[in-house]
Order: sequence, then C-alpha cells, then structure tokens
Amino acid sequence: MIIHVIERLEALNDEIADLTNDKKTIMAEAKSDGFNPKAILHVLKLRKQGQAARVEEQNLFATYEAALGL
Repeated sequence: MIIHVIERLEALNDEIADLTNDKKTIMAEAKSDGFNPKAILHVLKLRKQGQAARVEEQNLFATYEAALGL
C-alpha cells in the first residue's frame, strides 16, 4: 500500500537528517581539535576514489600547474 511506502520514505528522511547532523557535529569536533575541515573533505574524496582515478587527477593537476608555471 502507498501509505507504507510513504512512511518508509519519511523514516529514511528522518535518518538522513540525523546522519547529516552527526556529520556536522564530527566536523565541528575536528575543527575544534585544530583540523582543517576543507582538508578533511578533500581526504574523504580521495579515499573514495580508486587508485587509478586518484593518479589520473593528480597527473591532470600537475599538467595544468606546469602550464601555468605553478
């Protein structure tokens, strides 16, 4: 029945909101411990990528930086 679908989706939305708040809390704790939130997010992105994608991205950045004399 549609009511069950709606209720399940509402429950998931509540869980997502709770998890989002948990993430904010953890990031605030990390920041208060002296960690850079932007760096943490970048590391999370890198860890999520595969090794090949990480190497490809690093090579692309190196090419652009070399072209710009950085």
